[in-house]
Amino acid sequence: MEREELRDDPRFATNAARVAHMDETDTLVEAWTRTLGKMEVFARTKACRILCAPVRTAPGVMKDRHMHERGMLERIDHPELGEIVVPTTPLRLHGTDKVETRPSPTIGQHNAEIYGGWLGLSPVEIAELKEAGVI
Repeated sequence: MEREELRDDPRFATNAARVAHMDETDTLVEAWTRTLGKMEVFARTKACRILCAPVRTAPGVMKDRHMHERGMLERIDHPELGEIVVPTTPLRLHGTDKVETRPSPTIGQHNAEIYGGWLGLSPVEIAELKEAGVI
């Protein structure tokens, strides 16, 4: 941040001290970052010199060809949202099949199975509950 006067300030000398003075820390960092673009902030931080990785947005990650090729992201057809990108499981176990990626269930999608199969309600009882606004 090029704020040499903060280097010896005990409020910011350690991570614990910065946490104890979180509001002040946030105010200082926010004031500095508001003047810069995200790539410029990253380029000026120690993290850039250590990690050398760009700051990315969620939409940028979701379109990342490499993430799709590695199987970390997958496009699926959602019945309500259309085609969406979702993360897949990071677990890759030797000798096991890939876990199928599928959309989350829609509201009420399994009502017949749960109310009829598990709870033993008849189709008439389920219809009455639906008509009464219970389900």
